[in-house]
Amino acid sequence: MSSDVELGLSNVGTGVMAKETEELFVKQAEVYKEARPRAPEELYSYLASLTPSHELAWDVGTGNGQAAAVISKHYKKVIATDVASEQLKYAEKRPNITYSATPTTLSKDDLTRIVGPEGSVDLVLIVEALHWFDFDKFYENVKYVLRKPGGVIAATVYPSRPRVEGAQLTKALDDFWASIERHWSPQIFEYVETGYKNLPFPFAPVVQGNEVPHFEATVDARFGEFVNYLKSLSGVQTAIDRGEDPLNEDQMKVFADAWGPPETVRCLRWPLDMVVGTV
Repeated sequence: MSSDVELGLSNVGTGVMAKETEELFVKQAEVYKEARPRAPEELYSYLASLTPSHELAWDVGTGNGQAAAVISKHYKKVIATDVASEQLKYAEKRPNITYSATPTTLSKDDLTRIVGPEGSVDLVLIVEALHWFDFDKFYENVKYVLRKPGGVIAATVYPSRPRVEGAQLTKALDDFWASIERHWSPQIFEYVETGYKNLPFPFAPVVQGNEVPHFEATVDARFGEFVNYLKSLSGVQTAIDRGEDPLNEDQMKVFADAWGPPETVRCLRWPLDMVVGTV
């Protein structure tokens, strides 16, 4: 983060991610670390305030560990997992974080060994990744490891498209988004762009919807950083795999003209949504 949320997009080993999806995020691991917006620390402080115990947090689909690094300030131990070992090479190290590359399927024995025994996890955190999961398999594992009572599962998400400053840049981004729309996975439209309102989530609410505070991810970006964010998008990577280059020379000129001098700093904004529940 977001991964992105952070925000990491790749996923935990619980039988939840198709192989082609895993490979998608492996290929963009380095640019992902530099380009993705980070959620404000206040978000993680808020989530930590919802759990009465602060022994163990599990950051699922940690990617490059952006969220794990922040949540580790609130929990004695953090287990951060991802199926994409390439992403973990760029993870932020902390003495109380254990990073683990997991297989795409975890048995209960593996879950206990890697994450913790039944009822041991205070917070299960998923940043900008839950929409890629096999919900039934993942939720079964969450219900197994969450502390009862008091354990919380929280999933955050932000829209793929940032809000930008300036009418010309907004128009350029409108046109670009239309050009890559057919390359997005169905999960993006069904879950991400609706702020997880349609997401299956079989947990009791910890707070009511109108009581959840609003957070926003922001990045003060120069032109190169803006382009790197676009390169990190799964829709762009899929287009490239299909033989198209959405960020071709003509498109780059359109963006450059709309941006102005490349050293110009513009604020990019992403509103954050979340679902928070307990067993």
